[in-house]
Amino acid sequence: MPGSPETLPAGTDVSPRLDTTDLDGYEAELTVENIGGIDACTVTFTPGTTILTGENATNRTSLLSALNGALGGTAPVLKSDAETGRVELSLHDTTTDDDDDDAVVSITRTYERSDRGTVTVSGDGYIDDPEIVDTFVTLFEANDARQAVQHGDDIRDVLMRPVDTGEIERELKQKTSERDDLERDLNDLESRIENEAALTERREAIKTELDEVTEEIDELESVVSDHEADMDMAAEAEELVDDLEAKRSEVRDLENEIEVLEAELDALEDEEADLREQAVDLYRTVTDSGDADEIEFNTGDGDANIPWDEVTDENRIRELEDTVTELRGRKNELSATIDELTRIINFNQSTLDDATDLPGITDTDGDVTAELAPDTDREIECWTCGTTVPRNAIQSRTSELESYVDDKQSELDSIETELQDVKNELAGLRDTQQEREELQRELESVQEQQTRVEDSIEKTKTDLETAREELHELQDAVEETEELRESDLLDVYQELNEYEYRRGQLETELDDVTDELAAISDARSEKNALEADLDDIRDDIESLRTRIADLERAAVDSFNDEMETILDRLAYDNIERVWIERKVPDTSSALTTGEFDLHIVRKSEDGAAYEDRVENLSESEREVIGLIVAVAGYIVHGVGDIVPWILLDSVEAIDSNRLVELITHITQHTTFLAVALLPEDAAAFPDEHDRVTADALSTTA
Repeated sequence: MPGSPETLPAGTDVSPRLDTTDLDGYEAELTVENIGGIDACTVTFTPGTTILTGENATNRTSLLSALNGALGGTAPVLKSDAETGRVELSLHDTTTDDDDDDAVVSITRTYERSDRGTVTVSGDGYIDDPEIVDTFVTLFEANDARQAVQHGDDIRDVLMRPVDTGEIERELKQKTSERDDLERDLNDLESRIENEAALTERREAIKTELDEVTEEIDELESVVSDHEADMDMAAEAEELVDDLEAKRSEVRDLENEIEVLEAELDALEDEEADLREQAVDLYRTVTDSGDADEIEFNTGDGDANIPWDEVTDENRIRELEDTVTELRGRKNELSATIDELTRIINFNQSTLDDATDLPGITDTDGDVTAELAPDTDREIECWTCGTTVPRNAIQSRTSELESYVDDKQSELDSIETELQDVKNELAGLRDTQQEREELQRELESVQEQQTRVEDSIEKTKTDLETAREELHELQDAVEETEELRESDLLDVYQELNEYEYRRGQLETELDDVTDELAAISDARSEKNALEADLDDIRDDIESLRTRIADLERAAVDSFNDEMETILDRLAYDNIERVWIERKVPDTSSALTTGEFDLHIVRKSEDGAAYEDRVENLSESEREVIGLIVAVAGYIVHGVGDIVPWILLDSVEAIDSNRLVELITHITQHTTFLAVALLPEDAAAFPDEHDRVTADALSTTA
């Protein structure tokens, strides 16, 4: 059977359920429950054509739809009054003598309606690609190939639908990468093989040099063997010279270290003197004493011999802190008194100014003349006790309060001045105390560092004395071994070591060159294998680059061959030829797709040929062309290798005789063909074809 399942898109389950090249002796059993208008039925199919005969609305289409669902196509319609449905398809080998009736292939799909009215499908189909089945296996009236011809749509889109251009591009990229890797590996091998002559020459050169080095080693070993008893002593003599130089270096280092430490000690002494001077200046400034020059410092305990109590009197600081607290208390009391008296004065003044308007205070004299004389002895009712008092008495009391407030304000000002003076003195004492403590800490730190440096100097001087003694001893030993060092024994020994090292290098290099020459022999065999792999992958790349074009050409050729054959068999008098022409743009790349132009040539009554359009064809002619488009896709994509079925329905537009020829032709390309026909069309077929009548299908009113 032409075609290959390799043309199907990625993701399609293209593994055949069984070998479809020879299914003679097999039979397929289809059980349907609650699908379309079918309550329940079981139908058996044998290889060849099975005719579902009956009038319209006899559930032939329902049966084919159920079979389409079992094959993996679009799910059939669940019976409207049922909640669940089931389709089971099984293939049995009837040629075996085995009593076990287990199916070779068994497919079960169930359909369940949810509360929302949607139908859920369970179970796997014959293949897992509804589009392949719906496009090339189930050729119902709504089939895309038939509809494309009926409406003049793009035929290429239908014929090339299984081709995944993106997958081809990804595979091409992978293959190209593999090719590049193989080419690099091959180039490496060729470079190694080309280097064989140079390696052979290098191997001989190494052998020659190795022989020469070995001869030199033999001669030197002979010299060394004559002085073997003195070898260790000569080596020790040379080591003494090295030890002497190392000891001289150690002495120089220790001397330098002492110089550095003494310089550091001088710097610390200068720093200490500066700190002492700062302490004297502080004492002189604070005490205003002319005796500061006579102050002495104790260097032993790290404390300057300064009468610090005269600089910062702790008792005076505490006394000033107490004074600040006391003055702040007096200030707060005076401020509170002044505020309270001021409020009383302001209130009394307001009472005098507004006596006639203030509730609770009445003027006992209603004389208008008295009102015009503010100095008259008028009486006012007191707002606190209710007694009447003269206005002048209130005014006099208010004046006394104002005088008292002035006195208190003067006292407050004096306290604030005194408080500020005390704060200033306290701040000065604290600053002096902080400066004194800082000087004291710095002096102690410097004196501690001096002690550490002095200790280091003493230790280093001790080490230097020891090193100088060892240096003298080494000098004496070197002088005693002078004669031994003047011999050439050590030079011979050193030369011998160099030659032995060189011999090891040559031996390693010789092994490497020998291994590389041996590997070149293997590389030749590997090169042949790589070249074969490279040729294969280049062929794969070329095949991928032309796969779409090859498939398009194959689809076009398949359609044209099928169309030519079927036109001869159906004998349409006024159709001379129907074919597809593939056109490729001039700017096409390796993966550019072509265009499919459908050509129809008719013959006029006088025998002249002319090209016509699809829409001018009869319905029967369009149906035939559409079916051939689907069959061409079925062939070129190898669908029959994985789904050995073709289902036909709604072919009434084709007359009976031509329908027999068409179905007979299509049957050649598949194992099982099931077609739904009206009784008058079915009558045109030979009796040898299996028939399923309407009585075999359960129906509902």
